[in-house]
Amino acid sequence: MPLEHGKISFQICRIVEELPENCLELLSKHSGGSLNKLSEEPEIAWVSGRHLLESRIDEETATRSGYPFVSLRKAELKVPASLLQAQCKMEELALMQAEDKDRISRKEKKEIKDSVIESLLPTMPPTISGTQCLIDPTNATLYIASASLNKIETCLKKFKEAVGVEVVPLIPDTIVPDLLEISANSLPLLNFSSARTEESASGDLAQDFLTWLWFFQETHGGTIKVQDQEEFAIVVGDPLRFIGGEESGSEESVLKKGTPTLSPEAQAALEAGKKLNKAGIILAQGEDIWTFSFDAKNFCFAGMSLPDGEELDPESKFQERVLFLRTFQKIILSLFKSFIHKLHDPEKRKKLSEEIKKWTAERSI
Repeated sequence: MPLEHGKISFQICRIVEELPENCLELLSKHSGGSLNKLSEEPEIAWVSGRHLLESRIDEETATRSGYPFVSLRKAELKVPASLLQAQCKMEELALMQAEDKDRISRKEKKEIKDSVIESLLPTMPPTISGTQCLIDPTNATLYIASASLNKIETCLKKFKEAVGVEVVPLIPDTIVPDLLEISANSLPLLNFSSARTEESASGDLAQDFLTWLWFFQETHGGTIKVQDQEEFAIVVGDPLRFIGGEESGSEESVLKKGTPTLSPEAQAALEAGKKLNKAGIILAQGEDIWTFSFDAKNFCFAGMSLPDGEELDPESKFQERVLFLRTFQKIILSLFKSFIHKLHDPEKRKKLSEEIKKWTAERSI
């Protein structure tokens, strides 16, 4: 989903080292080549953020509103599955008829398939796809427009190869050490069941955080003030995806439509020791509203609708969208850090655990 307009899915990443001033020049040295020169192996290279056919990367082509804006393009020659299947079947039938057989071996099928691919591949038009990446140097942030873990990892790897600086996704494993100088795994997990002990808690820190957001919304009215930001409200809702529990292991259950947080199924999931793995979330700050799905497993955000903003020219609109992303980043990270501090402090964690168990028990009354 594009960063310029509409809904977006993205991962927030932190640029760990100082970004070189010639960042675009370094990226241009790893830019995509002509699509007419593709071989059997896919080409993964950088292009302008404007479109996937623009391999020239410089200030004119690869900046939007002053921000470096590029895409990591994957270009390959590929035989469509339906065409490959039909062509192979035709060759197999011809072979069976020529040799008076009613079937052919796996080896022969593989040889036919390899031969068909070899003959058809040079005639295929290039297939291209891309992942947009926006660099916010002032905020030391890289936004990767994808919720796919594989695409995110590929972008981070290729960015380091080209620019030479370390960039890490903002996930519990990278946030907690910076915040507390301890590993994320060293923090205890919570149990949201009113009848179970903390020792039986399953899941991970991100699932605890997402489930805690639900608890926070219902017990604190869902309103909070973050640093220099105005007060904002949070609502957790449709769809709810639960995972875990002692009986179900990694089995995931989904609740959607209506008000799933108030359903008996949601209460039963909590009591069984399950936690939220994904959920729809609404953040509101005055008239500004962010609507998205939070994926706890990858700590990324999918299908986000940014606030409407003002009626502006395209460049100003893009700048405004970046500012909305910045505000969202500040809010979500502040919430996570507040949650982490509660877990790390033994007294606060004990109080939080008691409040959670009381919340779960009282919800069923």
